[in-house]
Amino acid sequence: MFCLGLSTTCHLCYVKNERVSNLVTYLDFWGIALFFLGSSYCYISFKYACGNFIFWRYTFTTVIAVLTLICCWASVKKSLMSPLRRSILFFIFGLSCLVPIILLYFWHDPTMTLDPSFGPYLLPCTLLFTGVILYVKRVPEKWSNSGRYDYLG
Repeated sequence: MFCLGLSTTCHLCYVKNERVSNLVTYLDFWGIALFFLGSSYCYISFKYACGNFIFWRYTFTTVIAVLTLICCWASVKKSLMSPLRRSILFFIFGLSCLVPIILLYFWHDPTMTLDPSFGPYLLPCTLLFTGVILYVKRVPEKWSNSGRYDYLG
């Protein structure tokens, strides 16, 4: 809800002036980074909970936390202001969050880890990838002469 709140704040306040627009845009991208962080932590914490897997639990959560900070830092840099570059940055970040899930298939130990089911993450990953494509292609804004799309409020 916090991430959605940041996105809502962005879309409500970006039209105030250029300074406010830049600030709330950063909040929107930070919300996306925090969304990836929060989505990954739960899976890692439950699936890598016992025995030697505790090391990997802390390793993965630390790496994802550092990547979140890098995404937040990179999203405020002027050189990454293009939608394509930002999309690539967050796409790579999203793929890195899949590493613990994929590795658990190879390291699965029924006595120490939970079943490495990827099924519950398939739909959210597909929707996030679709969202990246729509963002890069600027759909539905490109279908409007003014570049705005407000048919749904």
